[in-house]
Amino acid sequence: MNNGEVRFERDLAKLATYLGCIYEKVPDVIITKSNIIKRNGKSFVAAKKRFADGVLITPKAVFILECKYNDGQLKPHQKQSMNRINQINESYYILRKRAKVKDFKTIVTYYIQNIVNNRVTTQYKTESLKDIILWFKEKNNEDRKKKGN
Repeated sequence: MNNGEVRFERDLAKLATYLGCIYEKVPDVIITKSNIIKRNGKSFVAAKKRFADGVLITPKAVFILECKYNDGQLKPHQKQSMNRINQINESYYILRKRAKVKDFKTIVTYYIQNIVNNRVTTQYKTESLKDIILWFKEKNNEDRKKKGN
């Protein structure tokens, strides 16, 4: 995870709290004796990969979020998790923050993205992180149910 992504998540958590929501970070694996594997005199951590960066809890629903900064890509296990979860209730999203410098000014754009037919699609785009959280606040569990369920 890069510094831009760390700051993005920190800002997301602070603003979510201010707007009556909670952004809860999925914790990293804790290294214990039981998950250390020794091979040929070397130690390795048998850590499980995190399926996402965090969970956004709103008054109406819970969303699983993977935060990306600029052109960061989903890892294969994250794509698999996203596909499995979204087959049930469309609750896994990619939040992307893009920052680019133009005429000596930094222009920041936020995106809510999903994967449809193996392609990343943008569902919402704004220059305000507050608008991103408000977009999620308006969605509820009924909005996310797959048609036919």
